[in-house]
Amino acid sequence: MQHILSLRPDILKIDASLTNNIHVCPSRAALLAGLVQFARTFDTRIVAEGIEVAPQLDRLRELGVDYGQGYLLGRPLLLKRAR
Repeated sequence: MQHILSLRPDILKIDASLTNNIHVCPSRAALLAGLVQFARTFDTRIVAEGIEVAPQLDRLRELGVDYGQGYLLGRPLLLKRAR
């Protein structure tokens, strides 16, 4: 957390270990809500990874997460095939 304070990144990526089951776990949602609020203070964007089910995506949107990654949104592609 100290690195986030000193670096003030443009983007903060939230690991799937936090986003997993966020739609049914109030403590995970509360932690992410705090991170989103912190990020807004420094104009930092939030990317959540590991999005696999629609209720999870809905909850992340409610919390104000800016971007997402995960199988629900699309499978990974090889760079040479992605166009």
